[in-house]
Amino acid sequence: MGGRRYTYFSDDGFKLSKLDRVLVCPNFIVAFPTVFTLALPREYSDHSPIILQTSFTNFGPPPFRFFNSWLLQDGIDHVVIKFWNEFRGGGRPDKRLLGKLKAVKNAITDSRKLEFEKENKKLHDLKSRVSDLDLDAESRSLSEQEKRSWRNDRQNILELETFAKLDLQQRAKVKWIENEDRNSQFFHISLKITNMRSSIHGLIVNGCWVTDAISIKEEACRFFGDKFHESHTVRHLLINENFKKLSPIESNFVEQDFTMEEVKEGI
Repeated sequence: MGGRRYTYFSDDGFKLSKLDRVLVCPNFIVAFPTVFTLALPREYSDHSPIILQTSFTNFGPPPFRFFNSWLLQDGIDHVVIKFWNEFRGGGRPDKRLLGKLKAVKNAITDSRKLEFEKENKKLHDLKSRVSDLDLDAESRSLSEQEKRSWRNDRQNILELETFAKLDLQQRAKVKWIENEDRNSQFFHISLKITNMRSSIHGLIVNGCWVTDAISIKEEACRFFGDKFHESHTVRHLLINENFKKLSPIESNFVEQDFTMEEVKEGI
């Protein structure tokens, strides 16, 4: 809820509660995923009027997310190995590592974008062929070759849709009730509810409700900047020869490049 933290104020001003609600069904949330409630000034009433409002705040591109289903498909290992080995950069080891991870991330994003378009086109073509064979089977007997093609196409459709459902499960962040459960509508609704709850529709800045993305970003940056601001600009130096230090061998081990097994384990 935006605008106010509470919707009820007692006459004496000592009791504040969030009493008022808006009742909607899950299908409404699916149709309007960006909906939220906004509490208005109460003026002379002890209750703040609330309205149901939809808004879309563009905060830029979403952060990178790696889906587990990509590991079940061919090609992802080659992309990671290729761009990990071909990266060239200088500077400190941590800067090189950051550059490598960024290069791999961009490569995976571009690769998955192309593969996603190919998979959608393949899925559409498979469903069209299966539908055509279903119509032909109503008027004539299918040949053995057509029956094999029908079975293979249905199997390929099932595999492609399984990958999509695994991604949907990971997006919704809920566990399947049973291994054979394929209730994708449940995960669609769960995903919409999660996105609705985690969305930032606005913030109260200096007593005013703001909804534009730039003001929200500036306020978030200022808030967390104050949290991590250091009041003491000069620190005392701790110099002691008895402090434990890494040996040259241990230092070299820390600065070594990550192996592919360590990268997979970390992901």
